[in-house]
Amino acid sequence: DSEAVAALLSSDARTGLAREAARSRLALNGPNALQERINGLKHIDVMKAFNDDPDTDAVIMIGEIGGPDEAEAARWCKANMKKPIVGFIAGVTAPPGKRMGHAGALISGGADTADAKLAIMEECGFTITRNPSEMGRLLKGLL
Repeated sequence: DSEAVAALLSSDARTGLAREAARSRLALNGPNALQERINGLKHIDVMKAFNDDPDTDAVIMIGEIGGPDEAEAARWCKANMKKPIVGFIAGVTAPPGKRMGHAGALISGGADTADAKLAIMEECGFTITRNPSEMGRLLKGLL
């Protein structure tokens, strides 16, 4: 019996992390969907769609430093999501106040750091990892 796993990636977290998410999903040996964020949609919009999709059994949410989108989606998931989620935030080693990535993500030092977002995700019931190569193994353990 195979599970369908969906993965949501932030706009700046696409390149190597997309490959890692694909490798992680392949480890599950099931049909999978990869959803890069579509301009105009927030993480919460995509998580709602995955929650409502009867063919999605679990989700990997990959975010990035800067901004409130991942935390808002995590809080929505805590109240509404019926499927297991593994969360990862790129930029754990990014220094506060430094611009990172092609879009110039800037950590202000508050709730938009990787550590702060991972803590919120964990508080909201996500299984989190700081190592993207663990995403598939962790999700498989939840199914």
